[in-house]
Amino acid sequence: MAHALPGGGRLAGLLYLVVVVTGFFCLAYVPGQLAGPDAHAVLDNVVARQALFRQGVAAFVVEQVAFLLLALALYRGFKDVNRTAATLMVAFVAMAVALALAALSHRLQALSLLTDADSAQLLSPNSASTSRMRR
Repeated sequence: MAHALPGGGRLAGLLYLVVVVTGFFCLAYVPGQLAGPDAHAVLDNVVARQALFRQGVAAFVVEQVAFLLLALALYRGFKDVNRTAATLMVAFVAMAVALALAALSHRLQALSLLTDADSAQLLSPNSASTSRMRR
């Protein structure tokens, strides 16, 4: 019995490539471009470069979907070797993807808070609420 990934090996390799490229973009490049010396500078960078921030979010979604598909592609090849281990791999990846996508909603909420005029006024350093909090 051959334990090869007949056509699935190339698919798994392609999915690995998608995960690596999109992962580098959304987890290394985008945060590096938005970084600043302090929190206020980071928030200003996010507001000024909303398109890059949104592209990072989109790349993260693509990465997570590719990661899940990769686990399913690997399952097809490994189920004949050890079905239990292959099933656990898919279950752990599915849980990790679900948690990552749930946490992603906070990034989008933060962006909407920063770009909404009423919320941005509350976050400005000259607002009355922040001056009351400093007392």
